[in-house]
Amino acid sequence: MALLKDTFRSDDVEDVSFAPIPAGNYEAQIVDSDIRVTSAGTGEYIALTWEVLTEEYAGRRIFSNLNHINPNEKAVAIAKSQLKQICKAVGLQDFQDTQELHGVPVRIAVKVRPPKDGYDAQNVINKVYPLDEESGDDPWA
Repeated sequence: MALLKDTFRSDDVEDVSFAPIPAGNYEAQIVDSDIRVTSAGTGEYIALTWEVLTEEYAGRRIFSNLNHINPNEKAVAIAKSQLKQICKAVGLQDFQDTQELHGVPVRIAVKVRPPKDGYDAQNVINKVYPLDEESGDDPWA
């Protein structure tokens, strides 16, 4: 049993929306990362937590997983391409500790993945750019 210091009153709490932010380009930074084993146990992925810095959505979090070790070669190629974009955006040639990617503001192109297979709509990072580089690409292509 755990006794709260004060009585929790659910009627006093505002609902928080977990709806995705609109597709577009945002300033953001990586604030957390972890290496996790895939559910099948046949690989590893880098779990990244991004925090949006752009004023209207400041503080919102977007999560991305990069399958850097996986029997699916296409998944690994995509992860390596995304890691290359992140390295360029944060100004690193290489890294070993994902902590090195944290806290550097970059520009991310975000799209909204529609609901599918019982999952709600969610944000997906389509591309990562240095802050001083304008996209010019259609971020949801």
